[in-house]
Amino acid sequence: MLRKPFTKLPPCVFLSPTKRLVGDKAKGPGPLATIKTEIMKSILFTLLLVLNISLSFSQTDCSQYDGSFKYRASLIIDEVPIDFDKDDFLSHITSLDDISADDLNTLTSEITNVYKIFSSSSSKLVTIDAISEIFSILSVLENSIDFHFCVENDCSTNEGVFQYLPLLFIETVPNDFNKDDFIDFILEMDTVPSEDVNTLTDNIISVEKTFPSAQSSTLKRVVTINSTGDIYPILDMLENSIEYMECGSDEVVLRMNDRDNNIDILVYPNPITENSVIRLGDDFITLRYEIINSLGQIVHQGNHRGGNIIEIGKIQIPHGVYFIKIQDKTTKEIIVIRIFK
Repeated sequence: MLRKPFTKLPPCVFLSPTKRLVGDKAKGPGPLATIKTEIMKSILFTLLLVLNISLSFSQTDCSQYDGSFKYRASLIIDEVPIDFDKDDFLSHITSLDDISADDLNTLTSEITNVYKIFSSSSSKLVTIDAISEIFSILSVLENSIDFHFCVENDCSTNEGVFQYLPLLFIETVPNDFNKDDFIDFILEMDTVPSEDVNTLTDNIISVEKTFPSAQSSTLKRVVTINSTGDIYPILDMLENSIEYMECGSDEVVLRMNDRDNNIDILVYPNPITENSVIRLGDDFITLRYEIINSLGQIVHQGNHRGGNIIEIGKIQIPHGVYFIKIQDKTTKEIIVIRIFK
């Protein structure tokens, strides 16, 4: 069964040194070209700082609330089978990397489970559950693992609330789905202790359908839960109700202006699958977007007008870490968000 949780975009991405960003060169001698080049240089320089900070101060403590450890890894592999498991993972790394006997024994004894994220997708990301810290061992598997990071479970937001985006085991979430409907749903699907029901009732502020106009079979099943307290451990136990879960925290990693208003931008699911979209706030009407790889190269660009959804999952890009630069054509506001595929 597909497990949870993928949370807010983590600061603990591990990349090889060859995957750091590089600057851009001017495309022409004119003043307009110079200005555009300087803007791109400033963006890429800031992204370089973001990546270097992540590389220098990576959070390598992948501990979870229950004492276990959880990681996400993008494998260097043609395809991750639906039934990919721990044995397959160990076979994969030993066939491509010269791992020491001690490290292999540690992984064999400490890893409890390995499973593919979104079994029906082409994603090469897997979740690795362990009973102890194995981050340092995963870091040296350069031929079998492209990048890896900790799965965090802190869904707190800057507004002081906790926000969760679970994918429910339901065909379609009704547009008027609310808190009472959610509690009724989980009580029907799972055995929930009365004290947990009371905690959910007392802490949940609201539940609503995240993508009310979505046609995707995945996005139609996503809800947004706002809570005054941390209810992650309870939601994580609802194995018959929730297929997958992310935190709904802000995914913006860079802003190029001084506006104070909140930015309503959401990438879901992230890591990217064929169903992934960027949901934009109402303030973004006409914009241009660019997808930049970890070398600072623009691999895709486009314009968007009207509607608050960009179907990013349909864009053909290789697996890896990317930054999406979104520029509002009216206000000239620039926002950069980070995605994984």
